[in-house]
Formats: sequence, C-alpha cells, structure tokens
Amino acid sequence: MGNHTKYTYHNKKDDLVMNQWNFAVGIKKYDTLGNNIKLTLLDNKQDIIVTREINSNASIKMSPIATSKDSLEIKNQSLGYLEALQQLRPKLMDAVLNDSLNKITIGYDRTEMKEYGRATTKKQMNEFANSWNKSGTKFPINPKNEIKILDIYDRIASVKIISDNWVEYLQLIKLDNKWEIMNIIWQYRDVKMYRE
Repeated sequence: MGNHTKYTYHNKKDDLVMNQWNFAVGIKKYDTLGNNIKLTLLDNKQDIIVTREINSNASIKMSPIATSKDSLEIKNQSLGYLEALQQLRPKLMDAVLNDSLNKITIGYDRTEMKEYGRATTKKQMNEFANSWNKSGTKFPINPKNEIKILDIYDRIASVKIISDNWVEYLQLIKLDNKWEIMNIIWQYRDVKMYRE
C-alpha cells in the first residue's frame, strides 16, 4: 500500500548502529486499512528490544479531564520555578526543570542589528537560582506570582505566569509520574525594555 515498513540507522561504513533513542531498526506493522498498528524496535545485532501496539486512527482514546492532583502539581512546579529565583534555591530550580529545558527570550545582536531568540540552559538557570537575587533587590518584598493553567492534555500542559518582572509561557511534561518544565518563552513585563 506504499507504507513505510522498516527503517535502519547506519554509520559511514554502512554498519548498523544504535541511534540517540537506543535502537537501530524500526519495523512497522499495518492493518488492512493501512493504519500503523505495531512497532518493533531492534538493536544493532537485530535482537528485539521492544514491541508495542500502536493505536490506529480509528481507535484513538482521548484524554480524560485532568485531575485536581495534576493541576496542583503543575501550579506548584511553575511557582517553584519563580520561587527558586526569588529565594536563592538552586535545588528547587533543578527539581522543577527538565534536563532538556529550552528557555527563549528576545535578544538583540548589535553587530547584525537584528533581533533573535536568545536561549538559556538548565545549567544557567540553576546558577541564576544560586546568585541572581543575592542582593535581595531583584524582586519586591512581596513578589507577584500570578499563575494560570491554560490547558492540560494528559501528560502535557501549558501555563502562563505573570510576575513583577516577566510574562512567561511554560510548557510542562509529565515523565515518570512527575511534572517538569520543558519549555519557557518569556519577555520583560515592561515592553519599554525592547527596541521599537
């Protein structure tokens, strides 16, 4: 039926190798309508690692409404991100952020004279949580931390944060039964901070 049934990963010598997701071969099985219903992953010796069923397009199960427990954990993780900066708590920052954090804001390249997306890593955020507010002057005595969950679908969620300094949109993911912040896009609350 023209479906893609097998894919493999090779090095320059054409040897079968493990990819970044720890498998070398993927084999897809389809039903009579052409829906992918099973995926088998093999290692570079062609031994089976795992076989899993794939829900077809005809039998997709939608996520139930999020639980109050999930909502509370999402809010706590989002608040923890702000409190880690405000209260100099790098261990808290480390706990709420996923290792693959992608945090982006608006930067300006004076050489090229153009804006770009400026990235910050989890390692940098942990360092900021250890030092950025050491003077105790970066936030008001009673900081504003407004958190609104925009959407939750099963194991992914979107949150908006408005603090004294920033407006931020967070994306969280639930891995091994724990919610973590995966993506953050932010800008200064005071829009005069940016070039017109």
